[in-house]
Amino acid sequence: MKVRKIIIYSILGFGLAIGGYFAWLIWQDYQTLRQVQIAQNKMVVARQNAKEMPNDPQAFLNLGNASMKFWESSGKGIRIANNLQQQSLAWTWLLSKPQALNEAVLSYQKALQLDPKLIDAKVGLCNSLVEKGETAKAIAHCREVIKQQSKQTKIYLNLGFALIDQQQWNEAEVIIRNALELEPQNDDAYYLLGDVLLGKGKINEAIAAYRQSIELDPKANLTYIGLGDALAAQQKPQEAIAAYQKSILAVPNYALPYERLGQILAEQKQWDEAIAAYRKAIELYPPSANSYKGLGQILVTQNKLDEASVTYQKGIEMNPKNSELHYLLGIALMEQKKLPQALSSFKEAIKLDPARTDARQKLQQVEKQIRNTQKKSQR
Repeated sequence: MKVRKIIIYSILGFGLAIGGYFAWLIWQDYQTLRQVQIAQNKMVVARQNAKEMPNDPQAFLNLGNASMKFWESSGKGIRIANNLQQQSLAWTWLLSKPQALNEAVLSYQKALQLDPKLIDAKVGLCNSLVEKGETAKAIAHCREVIKQQSKQTKIYLNLGFALIDQQQWNEAEVIIRNALELEPQNDDAYYLLGDVLLGKGKINEAIAAYRQSIELDPKANLTYIGLGDALAAQQKPQEAIAAYQKSILAVPNYALPYERLGQILAEQKQWDEAIAAYRKAIELYPPSANSYKGLGQILVTQNKLDEASVTYQKGIEMNPKNSELHYLLGIALMEQKKLPQALSSFKEAIKLDPARTDARQKLQQVEKQIRNTQKKSQR
């Protein structure tokens, strides 16, 4: 009996421990949502203060900082809100997120107009322009900040990222190694170093840098993507697949590793798995032009031309100015003998990218086929 009681109490204790752990996780999620709401409220207050003090550079600096704080925290908040079935809140933050980033850039610029020596506004402008993807503009601001504040690791990382984006590999490597001198155990610095080395074709060194980053932060989903890309470049598809899967395990709702996984699975002719990966990427990020391309090409390979055409058309709806999608749609329609529709697709591809010789060649083929069909019908 004593043994039975011990077993029962052990099971109950274990159950309570598990329940307590999950309760703690849920509590953490709600705390995150609360923090995002607080950040959003602070942004609203800072916006009002800037309106009331239009000549105060500090007011605009505060607005820029508040907007960046909301922008940085809202991404995680959106994922948690979706997981907790709070779609209305997630949707509100999703709409507010890009506006906050734009407001941050404009606020920092206004602060510098009022006080060109305000170093914190220069720091904010460097960071916000990088996050906005305007890396060419960010480089000059980041360089200026480094001249005045040479001990901020984040500025080196942002400048390094901007230089990588502009494919200025040599300067990027110098800057990122400077960041590692300031902070030798910085996982982001090793991740960016991996990107630089991969860009320079130093694949073995890139892999070593990515692995060092992962050792410092095993949940760094972007680093696994970089590692997967490097392993794919080494013609190690199974190891690359494993790296992309680890990225998904770290952050399940991020589209890019699914897209990369679809690509490498397609190269291995694992069609069903590749299709599933591309569909998941599109589900998570509908504007993903590369996912529509990859999925459509697999469907064409499988002779599912109707489905491929629908896929390309959906991709065009999300990316109407993507010349490649129009071209691929034309190919699928051409295979289906839908010549007038294919003609329109090739014309649109050329209109968007006049340098496309492949689209011009296909256009001429279709025009010739249409003429031949017309001649036969006139006989």
